[in-house]
Amino acid sequence: MDRRKFLKNTGWSFLGLAASGSLLGACAPGSKDAKKIMPSASDLKMYWGDLHNHCNITYGHGDMRDAFEAAKGQLDFVSVTPHAMWPDIPGADDPRLKWVIDYHTGAFKRLREGGYEKYVAMTNEYNKEGEFLAFIGYEAHSMEHGDHVALNYDLDAPLVECTSIEDWKQKAKGHKVFITPHHMGYQGGYRGYNWKCFTEGDQTPFVEMYSRHGLAESDQGDYPYLHDMGPRQWEGTIQYGLELGNKFGIMASTDQHSGYPGSYGDGRIGVLAPSLTRDAIWDALRTRHVCAATGDKILIDFRLNDAFMGDVVRGNSRRIYVNVTGESCIDYVDIIKNGQILARMNGPLTPVAPEGDTVRCKVKMDFGWNREEQYVHWQGKLSLDKGKLHGVTPCFRGAAFTSPQEGETEFHTHVNRIVSVNDKDTSRRKIKHERFFYSEFRNFIFLYLKGIKTDYGLKSLQAVVLL
Repeated sequence: MDRRKFLKNTGWSFLGLAASGSLLGACAPGSKDAKKIMPSASDLKMYWGDLHNHCNITYGHGDMRDAFEAAKGQLDFVSVTPHAMWPDIPGADDPRLKWVIDYHTGAFKRLREGGYEKYVAMTNEYNKEGEFLAFIGYEAHSMEHGDHVALNYDLDAPLVECTSIEDWKQKAKGHKVFITPHHMGYQGGYRGYNWKCFTEGDQTPFVEMYSRHGLAESDQGDYPYLHDMGPRQWEGTIQYGLELGNKFGIMASTDQHSGYPGSYGDGRIGVLAPSLTRDAIWDALRTRHVCAATGDKILIDFRLNDAFMGDVVRGNSRRIYVNVTGESCIDYVDIIKNGQILARMNGPLTPVAPEGDTVRCKVKMDFGWNREEQYVHWQGKLSLDKGKLHGVTPCFRGAAFTSPQEGETEFHTHVNRIVSVNDKDTSRRKIKHERFFYSEFRNFIFLYLKGIKTDYGLKSLQAVVLL
């Protein structure tokens, strides 16, 4: 049965049939069994945020207010996170590292001399229940345990001092605080994660798998670590932690150091929650209803029987439902069990053109080429003469900056903006870009259109698996 006939027989919106023999053979399309195993409708919605990023409030580039403005432009929630402490900072007897120690300790001192109060006040200023949420968080480095971020529910949370990450976790007990490790795949003893210190539960319900540093899923594969802290090590990775039997959610955030939370391609966290309220988002984080994305806001509805991602269930039979909607053509979707690929659903090798003259589609528009030595103002307008513009998704990037370097001067971050949108054009769009490398700063947007004929690729995959 081809894709179009399958759509007509089942009534499902879009289906990935490349793996239909292994995935969909368990139930005949349109049968009573197929209808019985479809999951019930959910009131949960995916919200997107960045819970780990930096600006010049401690060390990094970009003004803190610009960071909040950049986050508002393409996220639902944010924590702009200052660096707060490094209890076991090395190099006291090494003159080559004096600038590293001075750089970090100077920033920690500024935070305690009025910077933290300014940060708390601005976080409260930008927090708007139901519109855009802001959380207080701050980072502690650790050679022994790996770097962590403390995320607070309370908007008046104090800066808690610690002598180690374990001391930090002890002091956080009884409070609404998440303590989350990041860039976990670095070498143990050199700010890579130590899984012996992982404590399952409400304090660390999720870990950060991806950021500008790279991907910590394993010590091989895509997105190798870019930092001078070293390559990836297996014993700190996500797969290693899962092999130990640990249960945790997986998220991403940018770890951006140029004041651009949500920078496209650097990492984002998706949260399944019923509403954009502080309680709803916090509860979804606590229950591990989270996912990681590099940039695209990929919608994932993954269920095991009636449970959502992050839930813990028991039973003798398993029914897996997965529905994935991407911003562009989907390459493939893997279902992995115990470190092994259980099934793979592939998208089309070449785009598939739909029938008819009126279609609903997404169009990707690239713009923003620039030079490193100076920033250039970009100003433009996009119009549609036949059809209707349903929405615009910005994919703006900040400067490719991850860590301080000796003698480097601070630069100002310029925020990209969509000025206005209506159903025919984007009215005026004014885009500003800061200086950074050509290969890193190309920005684009996705336009959601209806009423024109265009190239088309499979944007969604859906399947039911019986095990």
